[in-house]
Amino acid sequence: MNESQFKNICNLSTNFFQILKDEYNIYLSDRKKEFIDNLNIFKFYKVINDSKMPNIFFLGGTYYLNSYYDLSNIESFIPFLCFSSIVSNINPLKIGLIEEEIVYLNNKYNLDIKTNFPDELEVASIVSQSILNNIPFKVIFKDSDSDIVNYLQEETSSDIAICYYSVSKQMKNMRKVDDYFNVNKRLDYSNICDYLYDFIGRKVK
Repeated sequence: MNESQFKNICNLSTNFFQILKDEYNIYLSDRKKEFIDNLNIFKFYKVINDSKMPNIFFLGGTYYLNSYYDLSNIESFIPFLCFSSIVSNINPLKIGLIEEEIVYLNNKYNLDIKTNFPDELEVASIVSQSILNNIPFKVIFKDSDSDIVNYLQEETSSDIAICYYSVSKQMKNMRKVDDYFNVNKRLDYSNICDYLYDFIGRKVK
């Protein structure tokens, strides 16, 4: 990665973080607000070259970009990296929910952003349109699945909370933690989608 590409990544990130702050400030914890306010964008990324490490990983508030791998298209991944840094305890369902928000931001701000995780996005879209469609808070900003389940029990019902938990657990079993930033890995979540459609069908009856 050359200096020009690195500066471009930082500029893209600065602009996108401003959008995130404007759009989601009401949902963010004080800790996340402080993170954005005090962010030094030039220390937010660190380029390494290590064959034993994954292509991208997040540690201590810094994204490590591993130039051992091909990072020529890293710019297209920047919105997802910025968004995921303000979401606690990333997991596959939250990845899909992030992608949903990126689609929303892309349309609202005409950003020309592409999504990177179509399989997770497909599941998240079904979840959002069915079991999350009548709640006031964006659960993606809850710290953990336990917090989300508790919130859904209060706002909706135990059935919906259990459904969310089950979907998230099944997705985590399929996609391992050390693989969350691998955009080339495709997964077949069709059984989970079928489970969701069955749940929706039972609720409609």
